[in-house]
Amino acid sequence: MGLGNETHRAAPTDGRAESASSEFARPVQSDEALLYNVLAFTAAVCRIPGARQSVEASDPKALYTPLLDCSPPELSSAFSELLSRGVITKAEAAFAQSELRRFRQETFFDAVRATPTLEYPRNISPQGLPETQIWRMLELLIASNRCQVTSGEAFARPVTGTHALPAEVVRQLSTRLKPNLPLTFAYNGVWDAVEAAGDCFLGLANHPSPAEGGAVVLKSATQSLQQALHLYRSAYFAKHGVSIDTVGIAGAATLDIPRPAILAPVNSTIVLSKAAALVGYGKDDIFLYELDEHYQADEGAVRETVERIHRSGRRIVTHLAVAGDAERGIAHDVQRLDQVVSEKCVYLGYRPPVVVDAAAQWLNFFMSEQSSAWDFRSDNDNIRAIIVDPQKIELPYDLSLLLLRDYRDLSVLVDHEQCPQPDKRFLLAQANNILSRGGEAVVAAYFYMLNQGLEGLRESRLQILAHSRMLADFIRHDPRYSLITEPQGSVIAWRLNSPDPLANWRFAQRMNAQREDKLLLSYNLQCRVRTAEELGRALRGDRSFDGIVAHFMEHNSARNVEYLIDRLKNDIA
Repeated sequence: MGLGNETHRAAPTDGRAESASSEFARPVQSDEALLYNVLAFTAAVCRIPGARQSVEASDPKALYTPLLDCSPPELSSAFSELLSRGVITKAEAAFAQSELRRFRQETFFDAVRATPTLEYPRNISPQGLPETQIWRMLELLIASNRCQVTSGEAFARPVTGTHALPAEVVRQLSTRLKPNLPLTFAYNGVWDAVEAAGDCFLGLANHPSPAEGGAVVLKSATQSLQQALHLYRSAYFAKHGVSIDTVGIAGAATLDIPRPAILAPVNSTIVLSKAAALVGYGKDDIFLYELDEHYQADEGAVRETVERIHRSGRRIVTHLAVAGDAERGIAHDVQRLDQVVSEKCVYLGYRPPVVVDAAAQWLNFFMSEQSSAWDFRSDNDNIRAIIVDPQKIELPYDLSLLLLRDYRDLSVLVDHEQCPQPDKRFLLAQANNILSRGGEAVVAAYFYMLNQGLEGLRESRLQILAHSRMLADFIRHDPRYSLITEPQGSVIAWRLNSPDPLANWRFAQRMNAQREDKLLLSYNLQCRVRTAEELGRALRGDRSFDGIVAHFMEHNSARNVEYLIDRLKNDIA
């Protein structure tokens, strides 16, 4: 072994490496001693305080903890330097790195289990909690954090003057708690609050048993979609006895396994192709079905699309359904959609898992009791995941949640060799670190919702729905405009009845030039898209599919809507 023959090596010329070889080299007789010397050299190169004392103690594990405080680039640089100087061999470096990873996992799992439990509410009361109680919970959360490490970046950025309470919570969490850490075991100071927040959001999505579900914290709905596609693609290959992370997409293509496919409607999120590409799908692996005249899923088109997937030799790995798209605010009947798709797949012996993209509208639909067609409420356990976006409910934080019906789905994403059972605490804590950097944002959203209470949240949702219907009622009766869809949530889509191909664009530009109404309008080229052919034409700039979109938020008042209607009456090209 390399380290067992240090006296036969050429002395390194670099000062740090030379110090390492002269101070820490000794005969090696076992794997433990080999590991000891490799870690000793690495500690010396990284200039770890107390490295000499750890070496003198003749205990390899004494070197683990200080080395784990090094960043991955620092460790990589140290190993590269030792390899280039000939101090250690590649095999020895690989062995030491493997042991460090194993110890990191053990340390993390011990920390997860040892973290003291703090009691946070797992549901929202009707009236909400007083601010004094919210502040007390914040103090307990900060006091419970044992990892006061300044690292990472604060992603939640409150709007000044919007809401003092959540803004101060985020400030406190960002400056004092520091949950965004590179080391997985250092995240556990906020575990109880994140876990309670997850159960709370699962409850809002009508999960029959929130404690059995999982809530993964992410930065954006795009990340949630990417990880959902990754999750069920990995699960598909795992059922065939293949680890996609081991063989890779190219390797999987050579196996006798049907190629995976994604089924989605034409009004699915515009970032679907991007998220799919990030987990290895090509454009030919995404199959879009068309909508009917009411922008609901066309059942005949759904059946034909599923048959086309099967004729191509593929299997549907993820069925992405939409509950509130950004252009029209339409929510599809996901329960019925799953029945139609499953009927076409059952003869092949499978049911595609359903992922519901409800990012922008989920709370609007829930609070107005329109969610039964797509949430976790029914006995249909094939709806495996829901993507929700709390930043759309008064909270201007970069935050998204991937809500899972069964937390054990995460077992295909995280390395849980150290966990004998698919332990929820371990899997979700691992996932929250591997997949996210939004700890303080989800806690701020959670505290805000606790303070508002169900009645406060419902009142704001009903107010938004009333405002959207007020605008829709005017547009419906004005011959100069055409309402594209009936309002179901906070999105209103309409268009000008004008032969001018740039009319809608010019109109949106002129409306937005005056900001006093606090209601910005978006010009959109996909408002009237119902088919895959129309989608292609719209993306190529065919303006026959354009329109105007208004997305109502909590700060919009009835006066804002009345002012906009007055402008629509009098200010038209």
